[in-house]
Amino acid sequence: MKMERGVFRTYHLVFGIFAGIMASFTLSFFFHTNIELTFMLLIFNILYILLTFPLDGALMKKLCMLLLGNVICLIWNSLFLMFAVATAEYFAGFFDVLYIILNPFLNLIWVVSFWSISLTIFAVPRRESEA
Repeated sequence: MKMERGVFRTYHLVFGIFAGIMASFTLSFFFHTNIELTFMLLIFNILYILLTFPLDGALMKKLCMLLLGNVICLIWNSLFLMFAVATAEYFAGFFDVLYIILNPFLNLIWVVSFWSISLTIFAVPRRESEA
């Protein structure tokens, strides 16, 4: 039984969505995280699954990169939260406004970087004779 290419990609996408949802909620509830981290995990998983799972490549490699992205999200946001709490104690009210403005942009930095690295990992190397 041979699956068509479009059906195979759809299976990857559906499986990835369920895996991303499970990873998001597992990480967020296991570590009792703040609401910002939970939303960031959901946004990252949705974007990552919709943009990379339809691409060619092994499903296991995609799932491992998704899990690695979730761990990086957890570490990044935990460190940033610790930095924000320490800075808020020092600067008081001014930093709250700065935090609200900068938090999405700083999260965007790691999401775009991780996504581009993932695309490099998924790329199939070609020889010069094939080009």
